[in-house]
Amino acid sequence: MTTVGNSRRMSRRAVALGAAAVPFAASAAIGLASASAQDKQDVRIASYTVNDTWNATVEEMIAAFNAQSTLANASIEFRPGDQYWDKLQTEYAGGQAPDITLVNSEWIGAGASRGMFVDLKPLYERDQVDQSDLWFDMTTDWGWEGGQYGALLYVAGQALYVNKDLLDAAGEPMPAVDWTWDDLLESAKRLTNEAEGQYGIYIGPLPPPHWSCAFVQGAGGAVLNDARDECTLNTAEARAGLQWIVDLMLAHKVMPTVGATEGQENPFLANKIAYFFGGTWEESAIRTTEINWDFAHMPAHPTTGITSVQLGSNAWSMLSTTGDEDATWEVLKYLGGPDGAQALVSLGVPGFNSVVESAEYQELHRPQDILVPVSDFREFGHDYYTTPDAAEWLTAVVNELGPMWTGEDTVENSTQRAVDRVNEIFSMRTF
Repeated sequence: MTTVGNSRRMSRRAVALGAAAVPFAASAAIGLASASAQDKQDVRIASYTVNDTWNATVEEMIAAFNAQSTLANASIEFRPGDQYWDKLQTEYAGGQAPDITLVNSEWIGAGASRGMFVDLKPLYERDQVDQSDLWFDMTTDWGWEGGQYGALLYVAGQALYVNKDLLDAAGEPMPAVDWTWDDLLESAKRLTNEAEGQYGIYIGPLPPPHWSCAFVQGAGGAVLNDARDECTLNTAEARAGLQWIVDLMLAHKVMPTVGATEGQENPFLANKIAYFFGGTWEESAIRTTEINWDFAHMPAHPTTGITSVQLGSNAWSMLSTTGDEDATWEVLKYLGGPDGAQALVSLGVPGFNSVVESAEYQELHRPQDILVPVSDFREFGHDYYTTPDAAEWLTAVVNELGPMWTGEDTVENSTQRAVDRVNEIFSMRTF
């Protein structure tokens, strides 16, 4: 980005000097530049709105692309997240879809299976685009029947935030790299003062596909089988992981119960939580507070030795109705490559080694060490159980597990209901 910015400044200076000395020559140069701009193919991008800062940063990235591209002129339209996918499908059916769209992984199977998205793998291979710098495996989220239907935006996942002031007040050391669930629980007990609304642990969001999955997997279980055609939450291992979380709330009382913080500010931001299992997207809000905090590594299960963190991504996809595939691909290569990742370092976790290990990226996250969660992602990352029907079956899991978190029903009963409902949904699959 620095090179592009310097080039633009130099160009403006040169035009200004030329205008003073040779006005007609400068006018001719401007005319040629305008003609070149008109020759560029317009490429429409759609994205759901995240927040004003996110939108502005993405717009700056697109402006940087336009300044250096001779083939494409990209523009972006931000839309409400509600009904985003439904609207996109309607536009596609009517031939009015944008050329590129921001996508969630659960849309890929549904879109790719009916030709809505372009397989990018042949384009990467044709242009010999080197993807060896990627540390994030694109096939899990963005693969479909051997193809690749997304160009990476960024990675997002589970991070562990620690309130250092609360630990210092209780005489607790920062967690060791090799700490376990037992260490976490014992420390959380010493850090909890229920009368003052202070708790050792807070996990949010909790239900699958989010952070409870890490504990299911740490105990040796899984939400789905490897084929992703059967729910396995009723195994002894999966139930043990879920029971451990339930006990944090109802037996040990080191974590606020589900519903206790509903409609309220994140209690970690209110300086009431010592260990917060949250998302990487929480970091920017935490930085606006005066909390003295740091990252910690995820703890391992004391018996299985397994450490697990949930890890997913967002990406850009090309619509098959695009008017000019070459120009659209030019934009996608930039958005999903190291240059695009570098332009968005303030928004998420880049999927490229060269970017996450750059001094610029790490400096944005000082005095904390962003490589703590990144190293957990690289070594222990687990996907969000992406399937084409994920939205439906995950909603069923959330609903059926609800009574378990509040103690209104047992882990055994709740998980069995979830398994029965999910497997019923799977039995009606047509893919």
